[in-house]
Amino acid sequence: MAHLSINLGIDVPVLDQTRLLEQFGEEPEIVAELQDLFLEDFPNQLGNIRRGLADGDASIVARAAHSLKGASGTFGAERVYQVALALEQLAREGRLEDVSLGIDLLKDELDKVVDRVRNLQLSS
Repeated sequence: MAHLSINLGIDVPVLDQTRLLEQFGEEPEIVAELQDLFLEDFPNQLGNIRRGLADGDASIVARAAHSLKGASGTFGAERVYQVALALEQLAREGRLEDVSLGIDLLKDELDKVVDRVRNLQLSS
């Protein structure tokens, strides 16, 4: 029986703008480039996870989840980071049925982050 347990907690923000300000506050052009890269890449990685699940290829799923984890970590998107981390670990263990249980949660959290990233205004 498949099982997925990811505890995101209500105190975990969708997007931590403080982290972005600390890392890139003095360089808005870098933030703009990261925004573009994230918004272009996340649909590809989500698609790769879905394709990997459909094909039963855990390595594709793990790589795509790893990429999402890295991108979300850069943006301070801790909720997406936590879901992607869990899915990556499950995929590396070959537990694709469990990964499939988390794909909707990942999509929901990505949608929230994408909205925030699109409207991101960094000012110190």
